[in-house]
Amino acid sequence: MTENFRQFLDRLRQAGELVDLHQPVDIRHIATLVDQAKTALFFHNVIGYDMPVVSGIIRSRERATMALGCANFAEIERKLAAAIANPVPPKYVKTSPTREVAYVGDEVDLYRLPIPMSSIYDGGPMITAGVVIARDPELGFNSGIYRFIVKEKALTGIDIVTPNNMRLFAQRAYERKEPLPISISIGTHPFEITGSGYRAPLGVDEMAIAGGLRGEPVELAPCATIDLPYIADAFDLILSFEAIYYLPQPAAFLQECHRLLRKGGQLLLSTSNPNWPYFAPGALSVHYPSAPELRRLLYDAGFEKASLYGSLP
Repeated sequence: MTENFRQFLDRLRQAGELVDLHQPVDIRHIATLVDQAKTALFFHNVIGYDMPVVSGIIRSRERATMALGCANFAEIERKLAAAIANPVPPKYVKTSPTREVAYVGDEVDLYRLPIPMSSIYDGGPMITAGVVIARDPELGFNSGIYRFIVKEKALTGIDIVTPNNMRLFAQRAYERKEPLPISISIGTHPFEITGSGYRAPLGVDEMAIAGGLRGEPVELAPCATIDLPYIADAFDLILSFEAIYYLPQPAAFLQECHRLLRKGGQLLLSTSNPNWPYFAPGALSVHYPSAPELRRLLYDAGFEKASLYGSLP
């Protein structure tokens, strides 16, 4: 391999473009420190976490050109054009060192990861530089950089509001009433970040464009829990999710309502009656609970006294 992520960090460090910070740092201050810095920053001691954070690796003109082995932006443009014209398909390997530590099922806890707040306008900690890989049964692979907000210990929300290929993949999965499995590779070389950041036409594998930038295949390894690959050179972390975006989660919603209500507070729910002649389900609605189902959901969430009115199926 031409250069892996750790070797790239070493090259930045030797060029004075990466500063190592060993003093304790509050994760809430990382975004501001990166904004104020003239170099990339490697936070070795994030308070409350046992994992480091590196940021700003291609934030400047100097680091961006260094990353792709170019002298200026014009050369980057020529190199990207050559990679698009001469893609190199990825190489599949059986495993990678990243698989040495794996958490599945109830072991998954995103709160253990040092995920900073990137902006005061964000609703929570955001995974911002992960390379996301998904597959459509007819359209093939798509790779891209998408933001993920951490909602719960094993739940994120993906930002695919603007039209893009990943949104199309998710929409097609929704229409098939299937989840859309994705892998997220965090801590990848800028070759992969640049390749996946290019908005390629449908049917074009962005990892092949990343291979064109490298001049050799990107190595992909299979995920342990879903039938998808991830970038084998990922730094320290791989996340595998299913984007279950068409399924409601009434139990989790009611549990959160119960948690937020003050003592003596009340919850009022209103639901459409599917027996009405003009009833039409919402675009993302797939199930309306029966009275026994709704009563059970409320009881399990902690609402022991529930009164139901109206006509439910």
